[in-house]
Amino acid sequence: MGASLVASAWGKSWASAWGNSWGVIQSAAEEILAGAGYPIRIHKQKPHVRIDDVVERTMREMYEGITATAPQQVKKQAAKIVRPHIVVGVKPATIPPASIIDWAALERDAARVSALLALWQEQMESLEDEEMLLMLMAA
Repeated sequence: MGASLVASAWGKSWASAWGNSWGVIQSAAEEILAGAGYPIRIHKQKPHVRIDDVVERTMREMYEGITATAPQQVKKQAAKIVRPHIVVGVKPATIPPASIIDWAALERDAARVSALLALWQEQMESLEDEEMLLMLMAA
């Protein structure tokens, strides 16, 4: 009975009224913007990362780790490696802080980079040995 009332309100038969209402629904659906009511993932471009920046950050973190936790002798070895690459015009301390080192210049000196990596690796191995010894003593 409801469909016949709609058809009679439009002054048409039931079949033509249903066809018109379907056409109205279709035209309304075409005007709805894509993604309306659905979550849309927006793909943001990731910032361009240069390998030089990664190497510089890694060397800085290694040097800061060595100068923070290592014994004085190891700190002096690390300072000896980075000393030639201190920013011009800055008077270096016995163990220069990471902020006054020209990491880009140090990065171009492969021998010093490998020496710093070797020193860091030795320091990490000694820390692991100490931790293992402490664990064995606690058991």
